[in-house]
Amino acid sequence: MKKFEKYNTIQGFHSINTQLIVDHTYRILNVNAKFPGSTHDSHIWKMSLIRNHLSNTYRHDHEWLLGDSGYPLEPWLLTPFSNPGDGSPESRFNVKFTSARSVVERAIGMLKGRWRCLCKQRMLHYKPTIASKIINACAVLHNICIENFDAAYENEEYDEPYNANDFIHFPAGNSLHTEGNNNRSEIMDYINRVQ
Repeated sequence: MKKFEKYNTIQGFHSINTQLIVDHTYRILNVNAKFPGSTHDSHIWKMSLIRNHLSNTYRHDHEWLLGDSGYPLEPWLLTPFSNPGDGSPESRFNVKFTSARSVVERAIGMLKGRWRCLCKQRMLHYKPTIASKIINACAVLHNICIENFDAAYENEEYDEPYNANDFIHFPAGNSLHTEGNNNRSEIMDYINRVQ
């Protein structure tokens, strides 16, 4: 999952924080372009219909979403370890995690490369509600391009690389965090056994 901002309110225009869920083929499975750019990722996630769906349907299926450090660790949403030691099992997990999660960064680059109106150097001259609909439409068109084997366009201007050390600390100890941590530890153990 990842967000991108379309506009910047600091400079006097609107911004939209967009949450995307992407699969390994760069298809966008879910887009949420409803919130202003000042909204934190964890709040968007907390309010999202997909989180509500997952919380009601999660049955230990060994399928998880990967989120960056702006998201809370939950049974169905894994996040990287905070400040792992060099060469530690947690560090090796984060390397694999970052590699798998980079698909989201590439998908955003492809999306912005195809639909230049989404680049921060461009501006949609519409109200935020219309701009959100345009973002949603671009996501649908992006998927149509992928399904029809259209050449992938990477946006060289996309410069928001994932930083595994940029963590938001969420309170530990609740049952969702505990189960998420158990899932993450199970995967970490597996990664360390097969390496």
